[in-house]
Amino acid sequence: MANLKLKTQFNDLVDASVIENQIEDLSSSLDDYALKQQMAWLSPTLTNGWANQGSVSPMNYMKDEFGFVHLRGIVNGTSKTSNVVFILPLGYRPFKVVGTATGDLWTQNVCFLQIEPDGSVLFPNSNNTYASIHVSFKVD
Repeated sequence: MANLKLKTQFNDLVDASVIENQIEDLSSSLDDYALKQQMAWLSPTLTNGWANQGSVSPMNYMKDEFGFVHLRGIVNGTSKTSNVVFILPLGYRPFKVVGTATGDLWTQNVCFLQIEPDGSVLFPNSNNTYASIHVSFKVD
């Protein structure tokens, strides 16, 4: 008898229709917020002799709905005249210097990638030839 009473109290507390309504409300809220399609990846103008390393992973950048900028690609610096690979446009630049370790795919050395508040994406003090760039940072 005690189990039946507990079960009745539990059923009174856990009304399936209330839970279903809450799930529907949550689902519609998420649908209102979630992006219907992914933001477009943009191609920067590579400078100072830097080039994309083939078509497999060209240099791209994008800003997501949360205010993060994402950079991805592999660049070839065999003909470079400067360590600045490209410059990010306004709205895609960090507020302070962002730095990360990455790899030179030719020499297998670790190198340092730096993104400046002026938008410069560069490899300071490095003799990179084929470098992988994959980094994200907050701008908004």
